[in-house]
Amino acid sequence: MNAQYSADDALQDVCSLQKLITYSHVTIDMMCKYSISIECALDNYMYEKGDVNLHTQNNTLQQQVVSKQIAMKIARSGLSFRHLKLAVDRGAVMV
Repeated sequence: MNAQYSADDALQDVCSLQKLITYSHVTIDMMCKYSISIECALDNYMYEKGDVNLHTQNNTLQQQVVSKQIAMKIARSGLSFRHLKLAVDRGAVMV
């Protein structure tokens, strides 16, 4: 294909992808097989941002038990406040 475009322009990204799909003869079946839903993409985006679990850390943030940076690391690891509470309830030692 050997095309050039500005990678900083989302519209040009989409147009180039459309040309690439047309050029490479990708079928609808192939696209469906290797695609994800918008809901799945959004869930993944929110998980990577930590927003999925960060809201569960509100009490620890308000009471200044942990910093926002540590709360975000906890959230991005996949843990929610429920997980931390469960660990304490099971007798984990908090430092």
